[in-house]
Amino acid sequence: MHKKERLWVFLALASLSFVAYRNCFELFIPGDSYSFFAPFENSDSSTLFDAIKRDAPYLVGYSLLYFLFKLFGFNSAYWVMTAIILHALNAFLVYIISKKIIKLFLKKDDVWPSILVAAIFLLSPYQTENVLWTAIN
Repeated sequence: MHKKERLWVFLALASLSFVAYRNCFELFIPGDSYSFFAPFENSDSSTLFDAIKRDAPYLVGYSLLYFLFKLFGFNSAYWVMTAIILHALNAFLVYIISKKIIKLFLKKDDVWPSILVAAIFLLSPYQTENVLWTAIN
């Protein structure tokens, strides 16, 4: 039952996130600085490793950026879609953690309070910048 419940919760959160952030698809925002994409455009993965060596703390960020650029180029709809999916995954993690906390402290195995917490995280106006900033960078 837990796997089915988790699947339905994730699908509900993902659907809600696409509805909530549907206006983001109208933006053209694959990056703050297009000069950052220039080395990726006509090169192989060695450019990625050079960027990682130069700016060490961004191992995951540069890897994701390189991967997305090679897959989608400058098509911003895919960048925004990826950011929305990542945000929905984060909301799902909030759901799982809050469910465990509620079960631990309140001794209840109710799903609705955890869904509410995840939905608040998902729809909070403070999270809009995170969705767009992930799509931009």
